[in-house]
Amino acid sequence: MTIYIDENLSPYLAKGFQILQAPENLKLEQSINVESIKDKFGRGAKDEDWIPIAGQTAACVITQDYNIHRIKHQHELCNQYQLGMFYFKPQSKNGIQYWDMLALMVKHWKEISGIAIMEKRPFAYQMVLNDYKSALSYHKGEFQLTYHYYLCWDTGERFTDDGLDIINIVQVQNQYREKYRIPFKRLDQLLRSLRPEMLWSRIKKYKYTSHMQSLILALKWGKSISFL
Repeated sequence: MTIYIDENLSPYLAKGFQILQAPENLKLEQSINVESIKDKFGRGAKDEDWIPIAGQTAACVITQDYNIHRIKHQHELCNQYQLGMFYFKPQSKNGIQYWDMLALMVKHWKEISGIAIMEKRPFAYQMVLNDYKSALSYHKGEFQLTYHYYLCWDTGERFTDDGLDIINIVQVQNQYREKYRIPFKRLDQLLRSLRPEMLWSRIKKYKYTSHMQSLILALKWGKSISFL
């Protein structure tokens, strides 16, 4: 299975992630190849030319979505030819800079590769941060937090990654410490001190990632946790 890096992103990202993915492919029944559309199909390849070919192998595509007119046209073609799409939302019309895009792909690669393997085609995920205000009861008090999540274009499903899970959880703990003037702890100490019952109810409600579920189970049963 192939994940293509669109022409509006550096082909060096494809070469780098092809190397980084190689050890993981040894563990997978279906290996993942990462290729650049520019290198594979040539500079300036039209969507009408390369998308039907990519669709024959149930490929996925990572792109920036700053061109709204191209997005609509490309999305229709990808649906027609059964492709999976990951759209990264840039903050400006200049697009996402190279090092910023690299950091985003590294951060989300585990989720991207997992979705690419498991998700039925066609699909489209827009990697843009959403949030809403919420209240949470904690230690007989109520605290406001901004719940961060990603939103799938096609299904409307909300999902998070490990980084957002920690951001959401730590907000309440920080407010509690500020209110009662409790010194702040290091992140590993802070996570160990979180109430498992409170976190477990949030996990079930918002479908937290399996990594966070394992973390809370470890906290609940008093197991040791290693932080790299």
